[in-house]
Amino acid sequence: MSGLLNRNKYNIKIKYIAQQKDNGNIFIRVIDEKNIRLLSEKNISEIQELNTTWRDLTYKDQSEANSYANEVISSRDGNMATIRNSEKYDFWLLSHCLLSWDLKDDNGAIIPVAENVILELPLTVSKSLIRYYKEIIFPNDEILKN
Repeated sequence: MSGLLNRNKYNIKIKYIAQQKDNGNIFIRVIDEKNIRLLSEKNISEIQELNTTWRDLTYKDQSEANSYANEVISSRDGNMATIRNSEKYDFWLLSHCLLSWDLKDDNGAIIPVAENVILELPLTVSKSLIRYYKEIIFPNDEILKN
């Protein structure tokens, strides 16, 4: 059993560009490795990083996440069915497995990981974080080859 009960931690880094539009709105664009090379060729130096640390997902966590995200619905024929709300599931992962990040406020202080802050993240950022985390904890055959 050596190693099976160790709680691994994973570091996930996303790169992004914050572009201010003419109307003052800021658009966040998450950049993958392929696009970073393309952007570097165009001399865009405004690439920023968000470094995060995550913990392993346990069987208990998976059960709690499913309980949180499962919804019972009534079908047209009157039967009841349980479906998993993927947005709620992803939010559970973000709020319970994301341990830390280097996200800073305007004064340079680290903003604590908290549910209210997670809810305010741009969708492109939260979806990218979840995607990378799921690739680590639920690897497919292609990922395992590398």
